[in-house]
Formats: sequence, C-alpha cells, structure tokens
Amino acid sequence: MFWLLEPAKPVRVYSQGAYGYMQAVNGSYDIMWSTVTMDNGVLVAIGGGWNLPPSYPNYCATWIEITGTEGSLFLDDTQRDNWLNTMKDGTHVSDVDHAGRVGRSRRIAGQMGPETMHFLECVLRDQPPMVSPESARRVMETYLAADLSAESGEPVELPLNNQALSAVQELYKKFRTPV
Repeated sequence: MFWLLEPAKPVRVYSQGAYGYMQAVNGSYDIMWSTVTMDNGVLVAIGGGWNLPPSYPNYCATWIEITGTEGSLFLDDTQRDNWLNTMKDGTHVSDVDHAGRVGRSRRIAGQMGPETMHFLECVLRDQPPMVSPESARRVMETYLAADLSAESGEPVELPLNNQALSAVQELYKKFRTPV
C-alpha cells in the first residue's frame, strides 16, 4: 500500500488483535485490525485473520482499504471470489491457464511463490528488486508497530525509536520468536 501512496509515509499505527489458536503455536494474534495514519492525513485500514476453517484455500485472509476524499482502493487477498467449497468435494481453487481455460486445483494460492521467485531472480541476475531496502524497512517497521500497539492498546508513532525497538525485542522474546 505504501508504494501506492508515495511520497506519503506512515507516521502512526493503532492496532487491536484477538488471541486464539495461533497464540500457542507462534504467539501471534488470530485476527488483527490496524489503522495506519500517513503523514498527509490519509488513513489506511488493514485487517488480517488466521482463524479460518481448514477448508479455506489460504492460510490467512488479508484485505486493505485505502479511502480518501478523491478516491479509494480496496485490495482483497481473501480469495473469497475465486474458490468453491462443497460438502461433497471440499475446496477447489479456480486456476486459469495460459490458453484462458479455467480448471480446478487443490493447490493453495497466494503471493509468497511469485514474491520469492522475483527476489531469487534479482539475486541471480544481479538486478535491483522492485522494492527498495528503505521501503522494505518502512513496511517491517509498520508491522512491528502494529504488534506493539495491539499489545499496549495504544497508538505507536513512526519511525520507531530505540525504546520502541527494545519493546519489540522484549515482546518477541516472550514467544521465543527471533527478531
């Protein structure tokens, strides 16, 4: 979302999460909603959840809503619109091949495959990735701020200061998750 809003930068994150099954697995919330305030006043709402039935085609569901006085953008990675689930046959994810034919597959869908391939191709070809290191850090810092906010119940200012970074390290130590 940040590259869509450039040159705006995130300045504040407020998040709330709910623990469930995933807390014992890796310490993460099962569902989290975050509001990110950009330096130009734009608000971005991000919702994500892990608490989906086993037959759902993705391990989690994420959607992003960017709204403004002159337009809005809704990015939906929940796979709601391209899967079929029946009691008889279970879940089928629709795939479209290069000839435009629609087929059915039980393959899990998502962006990790293409993103990983892009990164590996950049390394092999000694080419710069589509995302700058500065942009990647800004995204990671926003995720960390969201976790801190959900844990404290308070908004977190960006960029993170040393005190906030120390709090992140302590938060993740609690779940034995390396930072």
